[in-house]
Amino acid sequence: VYREYAGMTVLAQRFGKQFDLTDHAAISDWQYETMKPFRWGGGHPLARRFSHADGKARLVTVIPPHARRDPAYPLRLNTGRYRDQWHTMTRTGLSPTLSQHRREPQVEVHPQDAAGLIDGGLAAVMTAQGTAVFRVAIAAGQRPGDIFVPMHWTDGMAGESRCNVLPGQAADPISGQPGFKNTGARIEPTQPEWRAFLATQEMPAPLGLLYWSRAKVSGGWLYELAGMGAVDVDALLPTGPQIEVTDQIRGMRRIAVFGADDTLAAALYVTRSGQLPPREWAAAQLGLADASSAELLAARPSTPAPDRGPIICVCHGVREAEIVTAVCAGAATVEAIGKLTCAGTNCGSCRPAIARLLEAAFSLEAEAAE
Repeated sequence: VYREYAGMTVLAQRFGKQFDLTDHAAISDWQYETMKPFRWGGGHPLARRFSHADGKARLVTVIPPHARRDPAYPLRLNTGRYRDQWHTMTRTGLSPTLSQHRREPQVEVHPQDAAGLIDGGLAAVMTAQGTAVFRVAIAAGQRPGDIFVPMHWTDGMAGESRCNVLPGQAADPISGQPGFKNTGARIEPTQPEWRAFLATQEMPAPLGLLYWSRAKVSGGWLYELAGMGAVDVDALLPTGPQIEVTDQIRGMRRIAVFGADDTLAAALYVTRSGQLPPREWAAAQLGLADASSAELLAARPSTPAPDRGPIICVCHGVREAEIVTAVCAGAATVEAIGKLTCAGTNCGSCRPAIARLLEAAFSLEAEAAE
């Protein structure tokens, strides 16, 4: 990664920058491991903090160009990162732990901008540059008139959810920073003919579907799928012994595939008009031989486990129910919850979510008192 980064510093020269590490782009592993810390530039005059003659910085006033409003694109598109992912997920996307917080790219929309959209459904985000499809999250915390999509998913992790095809190409003339956060956009509901999820140890061939995304789980991959027409199950599933159940009226089909050692190799759950079952239990069975055929086709154990809610603290695996229990036990601050559950005591990125749960609990308590 360091060699790649060092080689890419040549791009800075396109914008008149002086930062240059290209002489490190071809160093060996041994040279990298034994490299001592150094200050870029060494004894050269460029080693000064800033490259002006007096070594001081120059503050530049930048007035971004006012984005022209186009009635065809009435919303403003903002792009950014999720708390547990980094850039294009070349590393963080391979972590089952980090993938728990947000398994899919979502477009966040304020309720007043969500006419025709279904929370949890699909929608196409369109700009003058391109179109991408996302899972819809209707969120009161999103600013009205703006929509937000994450930057991480590439065509290696999702089919039609690449947000970087959407922003305009204008860049700041001084820094070269693209205008990722102020692009005219519109959003329209997308209605597939079928929806599915696939838990699999082996990744299928490239998928030409209306929508797909994948997330790493401990035993393999969890895919979210949606498409039109027939479902090509042969392209999605590995070879091996199968069990299947079908409901022709609702367009429901569920298939489990086993490996040579009778462990679960893949499970596909499809519906055209019904609801898909929860994902977590079925995905957790990959590589195991403990579940019965009936349990696998139902996508749940015969004795259901308590609903612990969504995961809040990825570092320590703390879920919403545990935090609510801590609040009921008297924890009235984020720090107090951390002492009882460990939530928020490592990287801290979940602390705002914990604070929101606290605020909601206090609001309910105040309403009850009235």
